[in-house]
Amino acid sequence: MKSPINLNTKGLTLIELVVTLIISGIVIAGVYRIFVAQSKAFSVQDQVVEVQQNVRSAVELVLRDLRMAGYDDYSANSTVHGYESCCLSCFQQFHLGELRVL
Repeated sequence: MKSPINLNTKGLTLIELVVTLIISGIVIAGVYRIFVAQSKAFSVQDQVVEVQQNVRSAVELVLRDLRMAGYDDYSANSTVHGYESCCLSCFQQFHLGELRVL
């Protein structure tokens, strides 16, 4: 009669190691795909923000020109007088950073 072989059950078999590596590879590949997708989404959002900022600047320039239409501070025949003239002057100082609030 043969004596039973005492196997060491504390270690990993080759099959267990391969299965663990395959599962780990699938998880890492999934994380990588999510990272790539988020990177592309960030890139697109960054471009959208840049376009929106450019449009905002252009609209601000157009608004400033429209508000200043007909305003001539040095002419006595200016079509803008009184309150509107004061508001436009404050508006100019505000955009130039010269307006001080006490």
